[in-house]
Amino acid sequence: MVDPEIVLLNSALHDWKKNAMFNVSDRVFVEITSSKHVTVTVKDVAVLRVLRHIVKPSHPYKVSYLGFYLEDGSDLSEHIHGLIGKDHSCK
Repeated sequence: MVDPEIVLLNSALHDWKKNAMFNVSDRVFVEITSSKHVTVTVKDVAVLRVLRHIVKPSHPYKVSYLGFYLEDGSDLSEHIHGLIGKDHSCK
């Protein structure tokens, strides 16, 4: 799980403020880049980057959010496209 505050990987909490790298399996690799993004690489299939967008209290929307970007999905369907997001203020 990834949200604007924490990264939860294999039941362990990880702070966005620290760089970290994890081999989740022989095909899946996760990298946290300090305060900026999480990159998930699925060997020979896709690279997904999750960008962290923290907004200041003065921002009109006042909601931090994540942007999900498919960097390399050459082995996925050509119909895969778009941006996925979640507003954490909605419960």
